[in-house]
Amino acid sequence: MLKGETIATINRILDPNVPKEEATEICNEALTKLSEEGSFFRKLDSDEDQQFRDWARNNIEDLKWRETNSTLGILHPVVRDEWEKIKSEQNSL
Repeated sequence: MLKGETIATINRILDPNVPKEEATEICNEALTKLSEEGSFFRKLDSDEDQQFRDWARNNIEDLKWRETNSTLGILHPVVRDEWEKIKSEQNSL
């Protein structure tokens, strides 16, 4: 994400005229973009990766709430990946 683009995004999120739901969506899109670019979340070693995946499996209700409230984007990509696996497993039952 370019510096000017980041500033413009922050300004839109903080604009009191932007509805809360829209600001939340803008924030989540920005966080997702940053994480995809690899500039927001740190790289995990294999032990940390497993700890994050275990956390996701032990916090399913929290993840359901976050998905409903469009706040999954703030979570580490490993947690989001595990959440997608969990949902896939549940849908195949």
